[in-house]
Amino acid sequence: MKAERIFALGVGGVGMAGLARMLLQAGQEVYGCDVAETALVQELCGEGLHFHPGHQRKLLPENLDWAFRTPAVLESSPDLQALREAQVPVFRRAQVLGRLAASRTGLAVAGAHGKTTTSAILATLLREAGLECGYAVGGETALPGRVADWGSAAEFVFEADESDGSLVQYQPAVSILNSVEWDHVERFPTEEALLRLYRHFALRSSELWLREDDLLAARCAKGHRAVSRVGRSAHCELQLLERQDLPGAQRFVWRWRGREVESSLSLPGEHNTFNALLALGVALGRGLDPEELSLGLASFTSVGRRLDHFVDAKGRRVIHDYAHHPTEIRALLQAARSWQPRHIRLVFEPHRYSRTRHLLQPFAEVLSQAEELDLLPVYAASEHPEQGADSAELLEACRQLAPERPSRLWSHQDLLLQQVEHDAEADCWLLAGAGRISELYEKLKSDN
Repeated sequence: MKAERIFALGVGGVGMAGLARMLLQAGQEVYGCDVAETALVQELCGEGLHFHPGHQRKLLPENLDWAFRTPAVLESSPDLQALREAQVPVFRRAQVLGRLAASRTGLAVAGAHGKTTTSAILATLLREAGLECGYAVGGETALPGRVADWGSAAEFVFEADESDGSLVQYQPAVSILNSVEWDHVERFPTEEALLRLYRHFALRSSELWLREDDLLAARCAKGHRAVSRVGRSAHCELQLLERQDLPGAQRFVWRWRGREVESSLSLPGEHNTFNALLALGVALGRGLDPEELSLGLASFTSVGRRLDHFVDAKGRRVIHDYAHHPTEIRALLQAARSWQPRHIRLVFEPHRYSRTRHLLQPFAEVLSQAEELDLLPVYAASEHPEQGADSAELLEACRQLAPERPSRLWSHQDLLLQQVEHDAEADCWLLAGAGRISELYEKLKSDN
């Protein structure tokens, strides 16, 4: 790759920061901007990134070869307009990731749920087994580079996002289709529209790994000649024999080509069992030893915003998770109960008005499983209220379904913060959402 001068619009996010880091590792001259100087940006500046805060056209460097952008940067952004006027090619984040992945043996993880955890587990397994793979995932890990690293081996593990249709950019050697489910209704108005995208991605992958009970993934893989499965059935290539939840962790036994292996994982929940099994399947397919991979799995320490937790001064466990879909919240509740709490108080920040409207009833059904519910306003993610349902409508649906369960709507998280201090009933607080609810978790954590 020849040395080029590159600009990253919105470099502070996990995906963009990861790409910037790998470009810096490849010897590129990288500039970037964002609304705030995040911790990831500060680390990148130490590695050579030229950063300026805000989106100001006057701060753009001269003689740029090309630029790339996060979907969060709007066309009206002054610096993006300046790049267009200067006829600097501007690529989407996924196009750059696809270009980097195409130069390696791509191991991709796609699906509605579990992408970040599964790809992080896979990268950890390979590296712990001595295979210095490259990786790019959508969360902060304990690996070198935290969100991405170019590595030295041929293998490159990456998270393949479906939300913006960018799956078409990739042609991996091996892919995981994990928990295919209709979502992102703002872009895919029907289930079939989303499945067409997954099918296109699946057929461009040389090998596929699926869960045996994922019927939609099976539909997407129909006609593919190299499909492997994980599950409980004996016909699965990687078979789950037994599992046991422990407080904040689990153990499980699996079989691969006649060998039985017992593994431990420092994450609770059956969904994480299958995330781990899918990652193990791909790693085993690279010819690595089952026992050695099991040791590597035991070293995995989760990903940022996935089951983060601490115990406060009053002995209450506070758990924070990126869950923002009914399926994810159901899995979160199941995982939280591994600690055997007496009373769970669930705080949920809905993500997008369109998703809230589309999944209003499924949301109400799963949110009502907690002993107590607090709702925050919808995190809009550039949407307008008229595009869907708001938190008041969701609260009403929850109350109709479970009128006996205490439920409230807060106009701002600071008001809820005061309640946390005085609550004497809940011994477990769950904070779920993909928006700003992480700020509430950090405030609670800093007070302890």
